Amino acid sequence: MGAAGGLGHLGIQYAKAMGMRVIALDVGEKSRQYCLSLGAEFAYDVTTPGYIEEVNTITAGGGHGVLCLATSPKAFAASIQMARRKGTVVCVGLPAGGFDTPIFEVVLKRITIRGSIVGTRKDLVETLDIASRGLVKCSVELGNIENINEIFDRLRGGQINWRVVLDISGDCLECGQSHQK
Repeated sequence: MGAAGGLGHLGIQYAKAMGMRVIALDVGEKSRQYCLSLGAEFAYDVTTPGYIEEVNTITAGGGHGVLCLATSPKAFAASIQMARRKGTVVCVGLPAGGFDTPIFEVVLKRITIRGSIVGTRKDLVETLDIASRGLVKCSVELGNIENINEIFDRLRGGQINWRVVLDISGDCLECGQSHQK
């Protein structure tokens, strides 16, 4: 969930580099196509009815692991519905407040729900190794600090896939001097 975003677009590539089969989920046809271009085997627009059932059919009962990078409580609930018996849902996105957990489904399917915000040193070494071999490419858009409000509006509206890097070069407010990019 949240596969076309800043973490998701990298997650697809890392998962593929590690030999995993990826089903990507995000909002909109543009995001779906983008995820396929990154190597997802299947990709679904979560605004299309029936995507949960489709994922569960393709995976013969749900994913072994479901990574939720989205910030929508609906995405967290859907992640649990797409986990197979004894599957694991990893929560990374941070929705405001909480999210409803269907405890009956979690208990009967023996689903593990984990939170994660950082990795281990071993994870870092493996991640850097994959990146150094050119198996992962970060998609970025260069934005201007002067356009920060527009950029946040686009983020809130789901109109930005990948990452926006802000160009803050120019006269420094603190010292008045120009700094390199």
